[in-house]
Amino acid sequence: LNKTQKLIPNNKNVLITIDDGYQDNYTCIYPILKKYSIPASIFLATNFIGKDMAIGGIKLPMLNKEQIKEMYDSKLIYFGSHTHNHIFFDDIEDANQIDEDLEKCSNIIDNILGYKPRYFVYPKGRFNEKYRKILSKYFDYAFQGIGCAKEIKDDFRVHRVELLHNSSKLKQFYHFNCLHWIKRLIK
Repeated sequence: LNKTQKLIPNNKNVLITIDDGYQDNYTCIYPILKKYSIPASIFLATNFIGKDMAIGGIKLPMLNKEQIKEMYDSKLIYFGSHTHNHIFFDDIEDANQIDEDLEKCSNIIDNILGYKPRYFVYPKGRFNEKYRKILSKYFDYAFQGIGCAKEIKDDFRVHRVELLHNSSKLKQFYHFNCLHWIKRLIK
């Protein structure tokens, strides 16, 4: 992904998306992507830039501005929105809260990198139809983790395979024949 690209699934490309913006994206993933010149997209929860995010009672360090700038300047990493406060859309009743959160996230990415992101990932994949209009105000596409996007039927519910450190979804990923495309990228 980049600032101007149209998202068109085909049999030749894989889109690697990474959520939240943990510091290990820089220390573990980025060196591998750089070594093989593989582009990827990281979707930031901007309130946590340079801070820790608590997940399951464990505090995990997040990317800082300098790391974000360095990765973006490599021309391999695109940064998109994952909300400001990592809010779940299906838990929020107030549309203004969603609007303010998305605007804040977009503005922070713009302040750091000089562009407003065009792509969004729902935290935990939680889509809520009633916020589609707000999303379309800021973004061209939104992703959720429910399968491979062999075609895009809805720009605000683009499917992707979610791989978690403790997930059996790696097996699902293989069965979707997506691993084949990653292997092609590093050859």
